[in-house]
Amino acid sequence: MTGTENTSALEERLARSSRVAAFWSAVGALLVLSALGYSGFRLTRVQKEIQKAETNLRATQAELEAKKTELNNVDAQLTKAKQTAEIYGLTLTTVSRKVPDETATAFKQAVGEVPGATGITIQIAYKSQLGKAKEIAAQLRHLGYELPPDDTIDIRGVHISNDNYVRYFFKSDEALAEQIANQIRAMGIDIQPYSLVGAADLGEVHPRNFELRLGRNYHP
Repeated sequence: MTGTENTSALEERLARSSRVAAFWSAVGALLVLSALGYSGFRLTRVQKEIQKAETNLRATQAELEAKKTELNNVDAQLTKAKQTAEIYGLTLTTVSRKVPDETATAFKQAVGEVPGATGITIQIAYKSQLGKAKEIAAQLRHLGYELPPDDTIDIRGVHISNDNYVRYFFKSDEALAEQIANQIRAMGIDIQPYSLVGAADLGEVHPRNFELRLGRNYHP
């Protein structure tokens, strides 16, 4: 074989090797692209599954929080019911040793003996105010305050103030008296807190007890 023929054969082998290398390079590139595409698809799918799981988890957490709030509300209602029952139990026990018209006094004593309870008794000037007084009592009970039965509402005639007051007897009850007055104002009644802290001749008084007075100038 001549030198020229050898050179041609060599060039042909080199060309063939280049074509083979180019082919496999292309195949390799396609495989890499396919792998990347599949990985991207899998990654997107995994990300969607993670997002779905996170959404479900948040929904479950929100549901658990709602149930927890509901349980707390039920617990608070049960505590309040127990508190009210205890107050009325103490009131009845005390009244059994006294005449019926002293129920309000017994109620105040009972409230003072139950931790966390807030009691309100009602005094009015005239019988014409009785219906409104009962409405106020119902709303105050709904707000969480303790009030004795409506038949203990005291009609005092001229022996009462001209204006409407929430009377309180202890400095520590001042803020609560203002709160109660604000809540009664929201019912459409002009009323002010009135301090009897340190006043003489009050008889037996107890903390967290308030007197709601509808005065002679109030006309429902």
